[in-house]
Amino acid sequence: MPESLRERILGVVTSAASAGSGGCSADALHERLRQLGDGLLAQAKSEPASRDTALTLLAADALMTFACEALAEVDPSGLVGGP
Repeated sequence: MPESLRERILGVVTSAASAGSGGCSADALHERLRQLGDGLLAQAKSEPASRDTALTLLAADALMTFACEALAEVDPSGLVGGP
């Protein structure tokens, strides 16, 4: 993982933790990671296209991937979508 991407992800997670919303149980970790990813996605969509916006979008993607991995650890059946 490129250092710039790692820094963007750590920045978001650290900011959430310092805001008092970082602590969560292992069962809720996937949901918190998804929320952080959603926030970055919204941020990327609201900014003009640039290298920095691309980095934000990549960080959102990484957090969503981490959310899926965390969910798979506690409830693999939760990854199955559809009706």
